[in-house]
Amino acid sequence: MDSIFNKNKIYNDLISLSTKHNDINNVINEFVNINTEDINDIVDRESIKEFILDQYYIYNSAYSPKDIKERRSIFDNMFVKEEKESFSDIYELLFELTKYDKIVIINNSRYFTKVMTMICLLYSHKEKLELLYKLEEEESHLDKGMALLKNPHRDKTVQSRINTVKDSQKICSNQSNNTLLNVMNEYKIKPQETDYMLYQLINARRHFKLDEKKLEVFFNCRNYFNAAQLIEDFHIVESARLYSFVLFRGNNLLNQMLDITKIPNNTRLADIVNSIMTLFFEDFNHKLTYKHIKKNIQSKSTFFDLELLEYRTPKTHKSHPVFND
Repeated sequence: MDSIFNKNKIYNDLISLSTKHNDINNVINEFVNINTEDINDIVDRESIKEFILDQYYIYNSAYSPKDIKERRSIFDNMFVKEEKESFSDIYELLFELTKYDKIVIINNSRYFTKVMTMICLLYSHKEKLELLYKLEEEESHLDKGMALLKNPHRDKTVQSRINTVKDSQKICSNQSNNTLLNVMNEYKIKPQETDYMLYQLINARRHFKLDEKKLEVFFNCRNYFNAAQLIEDFHIVESARLYSFVLFRGNNLLNQMLDITKIPNNTRLADIVNSIMTLFFEDFNHKLTYKHIKKNIQSKSTFFDLELLEYRTPKTHKSHPVFND
């Protein structure tokens, strides 16, 4: 929990290992072995290596369509009829974004990487917005979790809600009370880091050596410690908006992985995102401008299995719980 990963160091380490080994399998093998040495007893190294290698081959084989005919064909084949009808108002705008994207092959199907990622993230945010509204209707604080807690002093509130054995059993069984207490104590001190740890642990559970009972404990803890700070509906919508344009702006990590240098004009990108957001979140105002596209962004909090983004300002500025840049 105390170690912070440096993305530049990770990148440089991989480059260094690439000069040492000719085979990408050996590069990944040594990289994973070095970086999991202290946690080898709880992680499945082979699973991690397989995952990284799969991602490498997917992105390394990404390519641009040879002409507009191929671009149109692959884009049209990404959607079933019902999706095309539901996207009718923004269909051509999504197609326009494929000019700044590359095609990847996953399970013998072809996708425009960033466009498909954007759509998946929009649906995920929409689901989380619906979940937030359901949590607001829950009567029990234990059922609501920490996401709706308005008191900024989360360290004092978190334990007062779990003050009996019966309360703790609603989250975890008797056998897992110690785990719950350990997570709760960590959350009281470092809510952002603990929240992110649970998020990563559940999302990447196939890479950890956890039995079903232990996994269930962490899953239940994640559902209760479901956010590091207050989450409101406009936070989720703003996060969706930020994801929508950050995928296409500037020299981001995904553009580097795909070797994409062509990016849309910020004013045009803002207009496209506004139209897309209006379709997905019609009850909210969307007035993105080119100035918003240029602003710095950071991680706000996780909310169940989704990491939310926010604008970085002098007031909100904080380090990422894992990456220091």
